[in-house]
Amino acid sequence: MVCIYAILATSFNLLIGFAGLFAFGHAGFYALGAYATALTAIRLHLPFPLPLIVSVVVTGVVGLAVALPSLRIAGIYLVITTLALQVITIDVIINWTSLTGGPTGISDVPPIVLFGETLSGPARFLPLAAVSALVCFLIARHVGGSPFGRALRAMRENESAAASVGKNIFYLKVSAFGMAAALASVAGSLFAYYLSYVGADSFQVSETVLILSMVVVGGTGNLVGSVLGAAFLVVLPEALAFVDLPEGTAGQLRLLIYGCVLVLFLVFRPEG
Repeated sequence: MVCIYAILATSFNLLIGFAGLFAFGHAGFYALGAYATALTAIRLHLPFPLPLIVSVVVTGVVGLAVALPSLRIAGIYLVITTLALQVITIDVIINWTSLTGGPTGISDVPPIVLFGETLSGPARFLPLAAVSALVCFLIARHVGGSPFGRALRAMRENESAAASVGKNIFYLKVSAFGMAAALASVAGSLFAYYLSYVGADSFQVSETVLILSMVVVGGTGNLVGSVLGAAFLVVLPEALAFVDLPEGTAGQLRLLIYGCVLVLFLVFRPEG
């Protein structure tokens, strides 16, 4: 799960940290990747990695379409628009029961078989998840350090100034959305294969908030920080389960501790 969330955090950081596009629908891309993988693996019986490729293409195209509203709006209006798109995505998933299974989701996603080995269980799945996270991180780092990445940062700082020196703002925004969506779909695909199940409950708005928290803890524009933030926020709730707390209030106290840790990061390490 650390590897899966590391992919989500680094891809989200491309939008927020590099492009300065505060979109709030990243879990929607995550969901599209998971459902595209589940449907193609079950209904079309495609072997790995074909469902992963299909999910990347489909989600990347959706990301390009989502970018179109961002060409006219910014700031809080972009947050509201992308949040609405995420809510619409989840509503479609819940109500299109003939395709997505509705509230019950899709189960029995076939496991990945590589070189005659079935990747079932955490130990066998971990190498693939780690390699996928590393590849996505290297792609994001290459994008961030390229002339394209520098143009994204220029657009983030001053869109008008970037346009005045010849940067194509339309191309930058659309490409950033498309790449972030495509990378997020890899995490969704791995999630579907790992749990052998996808359901709408796993991709609610709270999931976008969690991914955003990972970016904030790690630092916007800091891809290594995104990976560390993902590791910290995935491991912390599990570690708190081992803290001996009074019965009946343990769950609430763990949430309180979790929230206080996030607040301390914001106060003492606002840059991540």
